Amino acid sequence: MIYPFINRFLHWFSTGLMIPVLVLMLLSKGVPLQQAGFVLACMSVVMVTMELPSGILSDLLGRKKIYLLSISISLLAVSLLLFSSGLLFMCAAFAAHGLARALSSGSIESSFIDAWIRKQGKEKLHSLVTVMNIGEAAGLASGAVLGGLLPDLWLRLRPESNQFSGNFLAQLSILAILLASTLPYKDQAASEKPLTLRRLATESAVVIKSSPILKILLLAGLLWGFTFNAIELYWQPRLQTLLPPDNSGLWFFGVINSGFFLTAIVGSLLMNLLLSKLKINNVLAAAILRMCLAGTLWLLAMQNGVAAFSTLYLMLMLCNGMLNIPEASLFNSIVPSAQRASFLSLSSLLVQLGGIAGALVFSLLLPLLGITGVWRLAAAVMLLSAGALLLLSGRKVQTVQSTTAGLADGPAGMPASTVLDKPSQGKL
Repeated sequence: MIYPFINRFLHWFSTGLMIPVLVLMLLSKGVPLQQAGFVLACMSVVMVTMELPSGILSDLLGRKKIYLLSISISLLAVSLLLFSSGLLFMCAAFAAHGLARALSSGSIESSFIDAWIRKQGKEKLHSLVTVMNIGEAAGLASGAVLGGLLPDLWLRLRPESNQFSGNFLAQLSILAILLASTLPYKDQAASEKPLTLRRLATESAVVIKSSPILKILLLAGLLWGFTFNAIELYWQPRLQTLLPPDNSGLWFFGVINSGFFLTAIVGSLLMNLLLSKLKINNVLAAAILRMCLAGTLWLLAMQNGVAAFSTLYLMLMLCNGMLNIPEASLFNSIVPSAQRASFLSLSSLLVQLGGIAGALVFSLLLPLLGITGVWRLAAAVMLLSAGALLLLSGRKVQTVQSTTAGLADGPAGMPASTVLDKPSQGKL
């Protein structure tokens, strides 16, 4: 499990380097503030458009090949950011970033999961999911901290250059290390009998049709994206109304952001411990955690004090960190090995589409309901997804066992009818 952790850490460390300075970097590259959203939209459009095709390509051509391609495109995108400026070049660089993000989604993770199942079986899959989740959270947190420090440090060393060149050079270095560490990795799925596009589509449709829990998990991902968009959009404006009006408490946002990553890691570790010791039904665990999320969000909407708001917000993130473990373990125990990257990309796409739908709906409702009303609506949607899982929790264990009999444990190239049947992506 050491290599999956290192890979996930480096991958998201590189991403975290630009998180705290993203818009400021665009401004320094000659992009007007009113057009910064357009540049970011270029990345989002490419990501959504290429999300599912990238997963299909991973299953058809090999997960390692597609992941290496994504790293190469990331290197090109960062180089473009380093050596160019202006709206057109920034749009091109962020579109390339979007393509790289889509290509990396579910590719190498699928290979890690397949290798784990071959050696350890599905019963302890939650241990691998936990390690990858911790690597992702730790990488993002570390990258964000360094990304916030580098601009001032670089300006002291090279005052005549762009303030964010240090961030770009750090990204290029991490991506180069990631590329070098991936090259010797052996993708075991690459040696299996290759699929054709027609066969992949046919077998994937069979899997979805035959598995009620898979349908519910995909729907749950869509509703998660819808709900959490409301939290991501409005937690900062809501907290700002609770802090002193002279902006003297803005440092507290950094504390909360650090707490977000910490509670995500704690939640992953806690859920892994519970699943290891208590043998909890994954479907029931996911339903209970979604109910906890809904209840915590409802309470969060009612708070008017900084301490209570902060505590509940971090509890929300703790529950969310816990939620991904049973859902990702369950999802990956159901989907067949040969189509794993495609299903992970499909799940990720649904999460993104849910987020887009949430952004549109909440923007329309905000003037009528305010942040409190919007969060209560989002909590109701989360509760709906919990109810759907709860209805299947009693019978679903048998359904998963019957549909997975011989599936991911058998050769990846065999038909779904023979070896039938989110994701470890940190989003579901």
